[in-house]
Amino acid sequence: MTNDKNDPFYFFLHTPKAAGTTLRSIVDLQLGRKCVLTYYNQPNRHLLDNLDAHLKMNEGRYKALIGHFEFGPHDGISQSSKYVTFFRDPVRRTISSYFENLKTRPDLFEDKDGSIMSLEKSFQSMPGFFANQQTKMICGNVKDDTATQDDLDSAKANLEKYFLLAGITELFNESILILSKELGWRPCLYRRLNKGANRPEISVTVKELATNLNQLDQQLYEYALSQLRNRIEEYGTNFAKALLEVESTLSIYDSEGTADAEFTNVDIPAVMRFLSK
Repeated sequence: MTNDKNDPFYFFLHTPKAAGTTLRSIVDLQLGRKCVLTYYNQPNRHLLDNLDAHLKMNEGRYKALIGHFEFGPHDGISQSSKYVTFFRDPVRRTISSYFENLKTRPDLFEDKDGSIMSLEKSFQSMPGFFANQQTKMICGNVKDDTATQDDLDSAKANLEKYFLLAGITELFNESILILSKELGWRPCLYRRLNKGANRPEISVTVKELATNLNQLDQQLYEYALSQLRNRIEEYGTNFAKALLEVESTLSIYDSEGTADAEFTNVDIPAVMRFLSK
């Protein structure tokens, strides 16, 4: 992808536990790691609040920002821009979020007696932390950490107006294939990174709690899923043939255990036809 000054600046909005680590490896490969700004574990909003000045100071260098930030930083830059994000099934994402934070921030779940709260108790005691996280991030203007129907409507409107693609984690290969066509990316090989380890079986009660916490997220997920499926249907047989070729090639690559995404010289005529038309 050439670095034309007229190209939009891309915001890869990474909702935690929605395949963002894998996406980041692909973005770094396609755009060049030195050309991608990151916003992870930041102590403040300095980069977001001063993004326009940073881009002007380094004119032509940076092509994208990826990280855990809410919708909205495009308002602060003079350059045209587009967003990309990925949604994940809300129940799965919420459960995965607990286990990831339990690993990296165990103090977050410390109970009054010093013990670590269970998944079920965490959902009951910290609903704001787990509820409708995807809606909150795509809306970008949620008050009091509690999303409403109006916030869901705003999130849908933002997807329609500002997002080049809202991919689906459960349809990751499909989403990357479409994204590659939209951005003129070369075919590449990748593995699923930062996958959760084997975990105990989740009870029906816990799944019901996660479902109840994420009713807005479920609606947003289904909306994005429907939009993506419509795009896939519009692409027709060329897309279907390309996808089969992608999945066949990735199955061999994944078994070899290479971590970083990389370009491929494998003969993939169906993919090339799809990307070139």
